[in-house]
Amino acid sequence: MKVTAPDGTRWKVGRQWWPERGPDLADATFADVPSGSGGGDWFDLGDADGILAVLVVIGLVLLAVLFFTTVVIPVVVFTIELIVLIVLFFAGLAGRLLFRKPWTVRARTDGRTLHRWQIVGFRSSGEFRDEVAAALSSGRVLPVRRPRL
Repeated sequence: MKVTAPDGTRWKVGRQWWPERGPDLADATFADVPSGSGGGDWFDLGDADGILAVLVVIGLVLLAVLFFTTVVIPVVVFTIELIVLIVLFFAGLAGRLLFRKPWTVRARTDGRTLHRWQIVGFRSSGEFRDEVAAALSSGRVLPVRRPRL
């Protein structure tokens, strides 16, 4: 939430989910996998010369290797990364909610974090965030850090 102090300073007060110095997650993109029907006798070379058949087979093998390295491997890697991210998300959620890992409530101005508190419990951290925002907007002294439960 954004508040403005009586002296005109603009503050952002909120809960922090991720650690500040975590890995940056880049936008993931992947190519569409073309789908085709594999039926028919398209591979039947019939009466073609031996050298032509060898060249066609080499070309098809190169195309298959190119397709495998540019489409199949990236899609598999992307799927594995997505599964890992989902597992890490639920592990983090379990750590925050079930094991009562404290939430970081922070107040910052101009992109710099100036005040930080560790508050146990989602509801308690939300109430404390509201108290900090009210104190900053009215010019009162900031609330003290609550003890960890």
